[in-house]
Amino acid sequence: MKKIKFYALNRRVRKVYLTTNPACCQRSSNNGEPKFTDVQAATIYLYGKNLGLRTKQSVYNFAKANLLRYCKYLPTYKQFCLRVNKLAPFFEMICNVELLTDRRSVSKRKTSKTHLLDSMPIVVAKGSRSNRARAASELCDKGKCASQKMWYYGVKIHILAEERVHSVPIPRRILLTKASEHDLPAGKIILENTEDIDVFADKGYIDDDWGYDLQLQYVELNTPFKERGKNQVPLDDGEYAWNAFVSSRRQQIESLFSQISRLTDMQDAHVARSEKGLLSFIWANFALLAMFYW
Repeated sequence: MKKIKFYALNRRVRKVYLTTNPACCQRSSNNGEPKFTDVQAATIYLYGKNLGLRTKQSVYNFAKANLLRYCKYLPTYKQFCLRVNKLAPFFEMICNVELLTDRRSVSKRKTSKTHLLDSMPIVVAKGSRSNRARAASELCDKGKCASQKMWYYGVKIHILAEERVHSVPIPRRILLTKASEHDLPAGKIILENTEDIDVFADKGYIDDDWGYDLQLQYVELNTPFKERGKNQVPLDDGEYAWNAFVSSRRQQIESLFSQISRLTDMQDAHVARSEKGLLSFIWANFALLAMFYW
């Protein structure tokens, strides 16, 4: 992660907090002026995550040792965890606001019609533990990641990203589903109400009827051809060439997933014990990436 100045991060968080109104904000409640504020809780957690502190316990201990000048009224560890978990919608709001903010110079601002669609696993438990895991059961279940040949218990993140020249693509839509959810239904939700774009996706999104419906929205869905069975006509050279072309265009989203895995611990979510805890863990990581990398 990049080195981030604490008070610069605090200003960014405060700006989003004061210009939006997520339902989780305390200023909307009867306790509208607490001594330990939502902005302090969000800033401390994001700053700790940026330092590489994996658990809320380690973030809390760091704040207690180093940040009491900023937050004189730091609550108990239990109350800190409850506050951070409730801020998951606020972290999601930070991510969405930052992704809509184009910080490039005016001469470099240019949108692309080409978008990439794929999913990545968020693992709460894997191996033998995936059969008996019950953490955040409202959101998680057991599923298989075909690309990694792995059964796991957790959730799946689906991303529609806009292609960029000489850079990783920037996510435009992010959707969380259970691990067992097939890519196709999630893809239909993500591409709903989209218009005038070209989408490159893998074989999991092949559906001829859906492809025709997308054409009415001026959305061109490009997927590779599936390998045919022994008693069917094999793919010809043109179809193999098309598959290679689609694979080369999709390489950017693999680079995006690699960046997410390299910069955050998002894919290893075994520290999560509740639905709100898992959501705050995921969206806090996305908020940091959106603020300082995308």
